[in-house]
Amino acid sequence: MRTWLAAAVLATSAVASPARAEDAETALRAATARVQRAAADVPSIEQTIAKHRRTARTAEKQIADAVLLMGVKDYDRAADVLNQVVERYKDHPTAFADGLNLLGETYFESKQYLSARRVFDRILDDQDKRFAPYRERAAIRLVDVALRLKEFDTLDDLFAR
Repeated sequence: MRTWLAAAVLATSAVASPARAEDAETALRAATARVQRAAADVPSIEQTIAKHRRTARTAEKQIADAVLLMGVKDYDRAADVLNQVVERYKDHPTAFADGLNLLGETYFESKQYLSARRVFDRILDDQDKRFAPYRERAAIRLVDVALRLKEFDTLDDLFAR
């Protein structure tokens, strides 16, 4: 008797009930409606993206933002902004050199001396005329970095440049 009862329960649960079919159809209709609403929103999302691209901040504005962030000692965010400037504006007549110099200063002020050294070395080694106004300051900062890290042997190489 128990075997027959178990078989009956199993057979009943295996057959799709009309209520479950209705629930599935309702769920399908609801999901289809949500997909259609999302698809209808795509043009407005694309318009927002296009508008943002048109109003993107210029290199000069980003550098000004970074200077303000440095002024309030928010060096991490300033470094993020300046890294974006350096990556995006490699061919810009002034923004690339300005951004790289400020990035070195940001690293130096935040005591990230190895990163500062890497940036100031790049400024000093690059023969591009855009870096001319920053070479002397970069050399001074490299001396500061060597002294702070107690790497006195690097000073001879620096003075040889």
